[in-house]
Amino acid sequence: MKKSSLFVTVLLAVGTLSFSKAMAETVTMHEDIQGISKIALTSAGDLFIKQGNKDSLRIEIDKALVPELDVSKTRNTLNLNLKHSNNYQPNSVKYYVVMKDITEISTKNSGKVVISSNIKAKDFDLNVENSGSISAEQINVSDSSNIRLANSGSISVGNLNTNNFHLSLKNSGSIDISKLNANNLDSSLANSGSINISEGKVNLQTIKLENSGTYKSGVQASHADIDISGSGSVYADVKDQASVNISGSGDLYLTGSPALKSVSITGSGQIHSM
Repeated sequence: MKKSSLFVTVLLAVGTLSFSKAMAETVTMHEDIQGISKIALTSAGDLFIKQGNKDSLRIEIDKALVPELDVSKTRNTLNLNLKHSNNYQPNSVKYYVVMKDITEISTKNSGKVVISSNIKAKDFDLNVENSGSISAEQINVSDSSNIRLANSGSISVGNLNTNNFHLSLKNSGSIDISKLNANNLDSSLANSGSINISEGKVNLQTIKLENSGTYKSGVQASHADIDISGSGSVYADVKDQASVNISGSGDLYLTGSPALKSVSITGSGQIHSM
């Protein structure tokens, strides 16, 4: 991939700089961004995103940190970075982005992302690495959605409507979804993290839990394939039919009284009807 080395130069050269009397050390910069559909926040900072008719970027940053600002464009991805960000407060820089088309939002390290408008897309991905966070209220996706979280970060979504949904969590982070409606839900949880989906409906729910995590799904599924390895716990609501495999001391708390197509338990794990 070719990274544009001119993007930051143009931004700093023609961006509008204004100094607030109330906060004399803050610089506000404006820049138009065209053809962006993905955003990657790779350092500390707060990123506020909304979907709109025109792509634009506004940055509020401490005056002394302007030389540390690293903004670039790689094809259709907007990269937002603050060099040596570990030396500064997380809220030292704020990015305000409006995008017409949004397909992927990622944050690494301790970055915080807030999606402040409803999102409509054909395909849509959310990715968090390390201790960052992403929050959104309403996401409507006509085809496929992916949410991936690694390490100790968090992802929170209000309502999510999609066709195929893949959910992945590794290590000690948390994913919370208030309401989910999808055709297929494929979930993977490894280590000590937690996934909580409060309510919704899906046709097929596939759950793979490894180690000591907790997976709580209030989503009513017509069919489910559940695989538990280790000491973790799964809470699932299945209406028609379920296949269950438990290896170790993990527990499945099952509601809905489905027919059990197949059951395999190795170790002290149990199925609890609720």
